Amino acid sequence: MSCRAWLPDAALTLDRISAALSMCLRQWAQAWIGDAVTVGQVQFSYAAQISTQVGRIHAAGSASTVSSEARTKRTLLEALLGTSLHGHVLTERDHRLLDGLAGRALEDLVARCDRLVSAFPAPAETARIAILTLRCPAGEIAKLELPHAALAGLVKASLGDVRTKATSIRSRAQALDEATVEIEAILGENILRFEDVAGLAVGDVLLLDRSLDEPAQIRIAQAGVTLGAGVLSRDGNRVALTIN
Repeated sequence: MSCRAWLPDAALTLDRISAALSMCLRQWAQAWIGDAVTVGQVQFSYAAQISTQVGRIHAAGSASTVSSEARTKRTLLEALLGTSLHGHVLTERDHRLLDGLAGRALEDLVARCDRLVSAFPAPAETARIAILTLRCPAGEIAKLELPHAALAGLVKASLGDVRTKATSIRSRAQALDEATVEIEAILGENILRFEDVAGLAVGDVLLLDRSLDEPAQIRIAQAGVTLGAGVLSRDGNRVALTIN
């Protein structure tokens, strides 16, 4: 799997998957149902969950598969017809006609999904799939299976290139603007043996490596980076440092 077509499962959230498929589902719903169709649930598996059992409406394409079982098929048919089937006595011929209608609708959905994910082909060795539960306002209408890699590529493409070089540099600059940096002024340095440090007492004089006339070094305390030099001065009752 190429790195550009990969995202961890944690990144494949329901909101992101819904956004990536929203245009496809909206156009299909407008053509067949006239109401909103959304992704209600998503799960990942290493084996296909959709079967061709009796009573199910099933459609398979080159990449995607969709199915509606007995319970969800009724909701799908009512959405397609725009009316409730409660109380209607259906003949065998009626069932065949309705199944044909639902089959054509699902075949169209599969064709649209295949076109959508065609730019993100799934590697042959990858068997992971995403199982999406499709819903309309009345309830669940079908389950859609897509290759995990294809869905990841689709979601990644929908997110866009949000981490461009310019944005990255600007973000770091903004972060540094709020950072706190400790500045220290080094008047001078000396190296002592431990026994000399242990013997220090009040009134002892330490000789430093520079004269009183030399400017003090100004450094970033955490990094030890020298920024420049300054001269000791006074600001009221406080010691100050005038940067050269």
